[in-house]
Amino acid sequence: GFRWALLGTDTAPGGAVIVSSIAAVILMISGAYYFRRAESQFADLV
Repeated sequence: GFRWALLGTDTAPGGAVIVSSIAAVILMISGAYYFRRAESQFADLV
């Protein structure tokens, strides 16, 4: 992971990159969904 990212010497771990990307997209979508639902409640407090 770090050797590939910093030095470019080894091949990228394809499976780990795909799983991490999918997890990041799922978290982003669920966070946006939660934010839209909760925005009306906490916008008045901030």
